[in-house]
Amino acid sequence: MRFPRLFLLLALLPFAWLRLAAPSSAQSSNFTFTTVGDLGSTTNTDGVLNGIAASGAQFHLALGDLSYSTVGAEGVWCNYVQSKVGATFPFELVSGNHDADGSPNGHIDNFVACLPDRIGNLTGTYGKEYYFDYSNLARVIMISPNLTLDGETYTYTVGNAHYNWLANAIDGARAANIPWVIVGMHKVCITIGVKSCEIGPDVLNLLVSKKVDLILEGHDHNYQRSKQLALNAQCAAIVPNMYNANCVSDDGADQQYPKGGGAVLMIVGTGGQSIYPSNHTDSEVGYFARYVRAFDEVARYGFLQVNVTSSQLNAQFVGTSSGSTFTDSFVINATSTATPTPSASATNTATRTATTTATHTPTKTFTAIPAATRTATRTPTKTFTTIPAATRTATRTLTKTPTRTWTPTLTRAPSKTFTRTATRAPSKTFTRTATRTPTLTPTRVRTATPTADAPWTWCANANFMCKFSGTKNVRFGINGKYVVKSFTNGVMCSVANFGDPYPGVPKQCWHTSATLTPTPTRKPTRTSTKTSQAAEVLATFRAKLADSARVRVSWRTLDQTDVVGFNVWRRVRGSEWVQLNTALIVAKQDGSRYRWLDRNIAGGAAYLYKLQILRADSEGAWSDAVKVKVP
Repeated sequence: MRFPRLFLLLALLPFAWLRLAAPSSAQSSNFTFTTVGDLGSTTNTDGVLNGIAASGAQFHLALGDLSYSTVGAEGVWCNYVQSKVGATFPFELVSGNHDADGSPNGHIDNFVACLPDRIGNLTGTYGKEYYFDYSNLARVIMISPNLTLDGETYTYTVGNAHYNWLANAIDGARAANIPWVIVGMHKVCITIGVKSCEIGPDVLNLLVSKKVDLILEGHDHNYQRSKQLALNAQCAAIVPNMYNANCVSDDGADQQYPKGGGAVLMIVGTGGQSIYPSNHTDSEVGYFARYVRAFDEVARYGFLQVNVTSSQLNAQFVGTSSGSTFTDSFVINATSTATPTPSASATNTATRTATTTATHTPTKTFTAIPAATRTATRTPTKTFTTIPAATRTATRTLTKTPTRTWTPTLTRAPSKTFTRTATRAPSKTFTRTATRTPTLTPTRVRTATPTADAPWTWCANANFMCKFSGTKNVRFGINGKYVVKSFTNGVMCSVANFGDPYPGVPKQCWHTSATLTPTPTRKPTRTSTKTSQAAEVLATFRAKLADSARVRVSWRTLDQTDVVGFNVWRRVRGSEWVQLNTALIVAKQDGSRYRWLDRNIAGGAAYLYKLQILRADSEGAWSDAVKVKVP
């Protein structure tokens, strides 16, 4: 009886050897991984690493900018990470700019020595440029665009060695029938944070053209989820610093994307080092479906957790810091149907040669004819007719109580004249006439500086990136006080780059390609006039307690002609006015309602709130202050 047992044991030994030799990424029906960049070793990082350890993930992808410490201290940081996630947990690395040649915060070569690869089937150079296949469900590709590592600069421009390596890695996954392709890196291209296109458009468009399922990035210390992006006949390439709606194949509003419909781009720089704001007025904001809304949400630290099966990629942002409830989730599903995205609307230019008609309820009809006079009639139908020169005439009939009549006159260059007539039942009639060439008192006069006729284009609030291509003049300031300098391919809109032309007041940036003839800066005047201008824009402005921990500030508009957006300001007795919103609250159409929640209030305090109204030509206006007493 012993021989049959011995025979059975010998028969099973080869299979036992295969079991011991199998790689960690042996095939299974699903797996989970986590990812985030920009970690550091703060108390916020503690929460992120503890969350990763508790997630049940099979591995983590660290998207660069690891310790923010010093060269020679990399081992200390590795020990710190392993104390949180475990000594043998696959904490897979790729370099960031703080881990590259010349960085004082450590070098990727030292980090990979103390946090080595634990996946076990890599192709390429770990920490710099490599890929691995996991469970035959996904190919994960990690790259280092625009980073210099050990003397080599990793650039991914069309046709070069790194570009071709990446293209072949993607094509190889498709040829092997691997369901998902995921590409991770540190730096970004399109973003609504403070960064600009540092990786170059070539690598972004390669990933989008090949419909990589998921793109992972850090660098901007915030959370952003894009819409699904794809190239087509109307979108030959994604161009940085502008938005083309034709490049969007699914808007992601329902948190569902179709597999194979395009690429979804994730910026997850919330690893613990710090938080950057998101700019919802950025020129590229149309590409993003989810981000922290500065006017009613608070950013938080956390990581992205992704579960992968053969037919579904299910992702969730897991927040790990207190003081915010921000979250997000989405699914890329093989059975999803793309959500259609409207095509880009027409953009007005100085010369109009086409005729456009648009109808909705109430109906508006636009007819373009010779040059620049606009006549509008609304009851509730509006008709606009463009005719020669710079004269604008509008007639508007409305209904409202009570009866009131006024005739304000405004001045501004270039010359535009319009007349607006309204009857508001029982009978309220007004006529508004404006000849805009800067003269006339007591009406508002808006003058672009340093030149009155410079074609300035607004690009950013303070401490955000003013994005453009080529060399342009950029002005920084507000309300007639500006510093103008020349920059190439964008600039951070900040006091550090321009100086401070108007201390204590929030500033913005505009750019132009025009040749400028500087004129003297204009001191802010006519406070009473600006208050009256606010009355022309605002129907209501209120502030009241929402509950014991929040004040709700709300307003409704009348006429938003030339209004870019709003800022909410607050003052406590004995202190200065402070702006509450970090990003401009973008203006909508006439008659819109707005709301801002002030979540940082104290019991027993009395607060004053007021609204700043910003116009396209930078001339500001202010509401009256409203007082709120907290019990």
